[in-house]
Amino acid sequence: MLVVVGLISKNYPDDYWPWWANIAPVLTLFVSLFLSMFIFNKRGLRPSLTGKSLQEQIADLDRDGLLLKDSFQAIRAFAVDEFEDEGPHYYIELKDGRVLYLNGQYLYDFGPISDDPDMNQPRKFPCTEFRILRHKQEGFVIDIECQGEVIEPELTAPHYTKKDQKRGVPSDGDIISDRSYEEIKTMRQELTLRSSGTSQKRVASYFHFRQRQIRTYESNQQFYDHIDEVVVSLRSAGQVDIADQIDYLLHKVAWTTSSELFGELRDRFEQALNSPTPLSSEIKAELKGFIATINQAWGRI
Repeated sequence: MLVVVGLISKNYPDDYWPWWANIAPVLTLFVSLFLSMFIFNKRGLRPSLTGKSLQEQIADLDRDGLLLKDSFQAIRAFAVDEFEDEGPHYYIELKDGRVLYLNGQYLYDFGPISDDPDMNQPRKFPCTEFRILRHKQEGFVIDIECQGEVIEPELTAPHYTKKDQKRGVPSDGDIISDRSYEEIKTMRQELTLRSSGTSQKRVASYFHFRQRQIRTYESNQQFYDHIDEVVVSLRSAGQVDIADQIDYLLHKVAWTTSSELFGELRDRFEQALNSPTPLSSEIKAELKGFIATINQAWGRI
């Protein structure tokens, strides 16, 4: 609008503006506001110019074959704080063990509101059962149909840093299957503890943590003894080669630092998990616990 006023003043310097110049700034303001509803609106659907309700617009998309419907059952969730105004972030543990990641301003509509008497509402999402409606071509979320009980996030971790962005942050709608919910939460929880100044400083021993974590060890030796027990189970399950490698790393190599040993052990644990040789759920849980504990000690996510 200021640009318009400046142009008119430049061309009519004698303070005599034609009739249309008097209304041009106001028209420019209204046009800008109108366009901003489309440019900056990140909610699923654009503002309706036809007077149709959200349900009517959803029905139109469904009829045209442009509606994706994905149903989920969830167990628990935690949030990550937003950096600016990109909307809430949620990691949601699904019943099948995978983790659903959601992020966007559309999630504002489902969060609790307590500071506006005209808009106050309880939390609506995450919940134990829900269905996400997405535009088939554009990919944005149109609506979330909450059908189960509301889940209160277990924690809100600090916002992503530039370092997180370089490592890679999930995109809205991604389903994570290579890491468990507990692993992801533990890593981000460690960042929360560090940011609040309550986490313990990493020292020579990596396993003197008392914060909430998957497994607690009184010493490195206790950690090694537990690994020895799992090595026996790996041999019984047919993964003799990997079991021998772990045993060699633990008892035959003189390591200068424990972090070098932990890195090698972590690689072997991942090899065992990815091996075509089947493992029992108990052994898999033990291996994932080792990996998560090492990741926590390193501060990885």
